Amino acid sequence: MAANPTCERRTIARADGSSIIYYFSSPTPPEHYFPILIALDGASDVQAPESVLPFNASIAAFIDPTRVGLVTVEKRGIDGDVADHNEFLAHYTLSQRLQDHSTVIQTLYK
Repeated sequence: MAANPTCERRTIARADGSSIIYYFSSPTPPEHYFPILIALDGASDVQAPESVLPFNASIAAFIDPTRVGLVTVEKRGIDGDVADHNEFLAHYTLSQRLQDHSTVIQTLYK
């Protein structure tokens, strides 16, 4: 699956200094107000965690890029093609995913 060409990598600092990495695509051309689809990927293979980017691209293929924004959030320890396996395993919990997504939503709301 090809990467989503309109996807912009963004980061938000966590309280502990690590970064939440997420990808945002706004409609083209950008509207002042537009709906945003926040797509959550499923579980990862703990032995070989992967980026959310292929998932982002597959979702982007099904939405209208002129009307809808798209957000996907990396799992902690993953940054595109780079995975810190120890960081990923130490924080691979539902509560961490919920906290990261909540932080991204709060940031987008501002």
